[in-house]
Amino acid sequence: MARLGLSVSLLAKTGGDFLGNNLLEILRKEKIRTRYVMQDKDLKTALALARIDRKGNSSYLFYRSGGQQTAFKKGQVPSALFKKAGVFHTASAYTYSDFTFENTLELMEHAKKEGVFISYDPNWRRSWISGSEKAR
Repeated sequence: MARLGLSVSLLAKTGGDFLGNNLLEILRKEKIRTRYVMQDKDLKTALALARIDRKGNSSYLFYRSGGQQTAFKKGQVPSALFKKAGVFHTASAYTYSDFTFENTLELMEHAKKEGVFISYDPNWRRSWISGSEKAR
């Protein structure tokens, strides 16, 4: 989107590690605003490796932190974020756990209140969700 000349910002948490620093450098080179990217020295910047075999079956290996420290704390996301936003996009990976679900729902409600268009990628993967009967 930024390459098409649109204004793009990213809301995310990364680790205070070399992966997080490299990610920020790449985003800035791509003209993506990083004002709302929060680095946390206690987090691992997430990295996913994907493999697709000759039959088209995929498998993944993840390097990342888990737990509540990955969610934004109340008041950590400035309300000004949604004042100028036109679109807020999020994905289902942030709704698999209770703490990130509540966090994501709160952000979506705030975006809606500000009249921001909300885009949601369901990316349903039954194998990623324990107790998928409870999936949201």
